[in-house]
Amino acid sequence: MKKINLLEDSIGSLAVRYMIPSVLGMLGLSMCIFFDTMFIGRGIGNLGLAALNVGIPMYSIFNSIGLIFGVGGATALSISIGKGRLDSANSIFTFSVISSFISGAILSVFGIIFLEQLSLFLGASQETLPLVKEYLAAILSFGIAFIVIQTLSVFVRNDNNPKLVMWAVICTNLTNIILDYVLIFPLNKGMRGAALATSIAQLVGVSILLLHFILKKNSIHLHILQYKKSLRYSKRIILNGIPSLVNEMSAGVVIFIFNIVLVKIGGVEAVSAYSIISNVALIFTAIFNGISQGIQPIISMNYGAKKIDRVISAFKLARKISFVSGVVFFIVGVSNPEFIARIFSSNIEGILDITCSGIRIYFLSFIVMGVNIVSIGFMQSIERSKVSTIISLVRGFILISIVIVIMSYIMGLTGAWLTVPIVESITLIYTIIIIKRDKSIYLQK
Repeated sequence: MKKINLLEDSIGSLAVRYMIPSVLGMLGLSMCIFFDTMFIGRGIGNLGLAALNVGIPMYSIFNSIGLIFGVGGATALSISIGKGRLDSANSIFTFSVISSFISGAILSVFGIIFLEQLSLFLGASQETLPLVKEYLAAILSFGIAFIVIQTLSVFVRNDNNPKLVMWAVICTNLTNIILDYVLIFPLNKGMRGAALATSIAQLVGVSILLLHFILKKNSIHLHILQYKKSLRYSKRIILNGIPSLVNEMSAGVVIFIFNIVLVKIGGVEAVSAYSIISNVALIFTAIFNGISQGIQPIISMNYGAKKIDRVISAFKLARKISFVSGVVFFIVGVSNPEFIARIFSSNIEGILDITCSGIRIYFLSFIVMGVNIVSIGFMQSIERSKVSTIISLVRGFILISIVIVIMSYIMGLTGAWLTVPIVESITLIYTIIIIKRDKSIYLQK
């Protein structure tokens, strides 16, 4: 098989070879949550859906930490390889993997110790608290696996093995589907069963990714780090990874804020309806993130080698693909929202109208969301972390908090559903202005 050459192969062929496995890779955890939602909705009911939606931001925390070391480290790694600095690349890889492992262990320990406080902080009500604690206790026990799988996926992809990442995701999801069914229905393990299914599936994924190193397919290696080098690399990696952290955390923050607002204006029914919408949104967002991360190795390595024309071509292609994908997602949602709603629950009648109304409005956001995510990823891929962090903060935290309060006060549930389309539209305008203003500085040949 012809070896992939990120500096010479056509951008179109590289995009196909990297984006498809990358999209599947990013879909991994989202699809696990999707199947949890489907099985919980049918096996436990609407209260289970509401509890799951309270717990979902925990996945954003796992992803954020995994990606800050994965994307942050892999961006620095690819640029270093593009410049011919292989020793630096190995040091970056080593620091990132060790950091993700330690972070997972710390998060698991403290999360379990303060389980009830964490559940209440995430928005559990007296009704949902027992189910939320049951779910979180199980996934926190596997915190290392959730974080390490994200970090390893990005590095294995950057090390010219995107197909292995794809197979790891496929096996992870097959494991999750089988265990979800077995643990929720025949074994009647409820929320704990759903959480265990997702957690064990992550271990399967990590095991498959490790084959890249066991079978010696790797060109990057773990090695002993010097203290001064570790400090230098830690700053670079974390700065590169902060936009990914903010971007990923924003998904959890959006769900968190929506849960608080919706329970006040629409009760548990509105939160259950949003559970369905947010799960579909997580899948579509994962696809956009997959497009962004799929193009990252191409952009980073060519940027390191000063092949700016190829950098620009890759960015433009990713933008076009994300826009077309967003239009398709919008059409799918608007054309048959009832079908989407019924996938998740057999007892949907009480929340069907709310869910369908929300889908029709909320799905407007996907038309431009992908372009925003790819633009943020582009800035991150060329180590313009300050700009990408600002855009991520504006999009994921500042605007969402302001707009949902104003819109829900003025228009109730309809205003809440309009929040994300408004935020994404404002972000698009802001991003276009920033990129046009600064491109002469960071895209010099």
